[in-house]
Amino acid sequence: GGTIYAEGKENPNETNEMNPYGAAGIGGGYFGGNTTINISGGDITAAGAAKSPCVGCSNYARITISGGTIRAVSNPLSREIGSYMPNCDLMTSTKSGNSIIYVSGPNKISSWYESSWNGVVWEGAAGKVCGSVDLTGKDFTIAAGETLTVPGSTEGENPTPALIISQANFHNNGTITGTGMVRMDGKDYRIENNTLVPLGEVVPPEGVTV
Repeated sequence: GGTIYAEGKENPNETNEMNPYGAAGIGGGYFGGNTTINISGGDITAAGAAKSPCVGCSNYARITISGGTIRAVSNPLSREIGSYMPNCDLMTSTKSGNSIIYVSGPNKISSWYESSWNGVVWEGAAGKVCGSVDLTGKDFTIAAGETLTVPGSTEGENPTPALIISQANFHNNGTITGTGMVRMDGKDYRIENNTLVPLGEVVPPEGVTV
């Protein structure tokens, strides 16, 4: 737990303004490699300097985030979570991951996250649930102008919930969409027209009274 702000600084000896480099907020610097990072909780804000990520290193960053809220400060010169060099990192989480991650926009986080992550990743105003995420008891808000996509399926005998939330802690001021199942306070829902609809309940077409 706890709140952490980590900021990487630029190299004071660097004189090439066209090719600056510095340190990651959490991890290695621009020339650093083979960095292993494990984050299991807390409220973390990280900023990287110049061509270094907020969380990661120049190449071959092994990053495991299994919990907590991680906010990467916008960095126009680098990925914000992962390796500066494309395809040089491996990002994973535990099967019970419950992390919420914020980066400034598309292509600012390792491309591995969609297939290996259990968490919610926000790329600017676009959020996506990855894997199966348990946010029971954790505050979770979709802000105005934001859209959260919940992949998956509600079909089959025992579909797996993509997102588990508590009604008291969930606030949708934006848009929730997708084909995945949401479990809220032990009850299962599908998503329809920005609304959570209990599985098995039929919603009549607009203008039709039943």
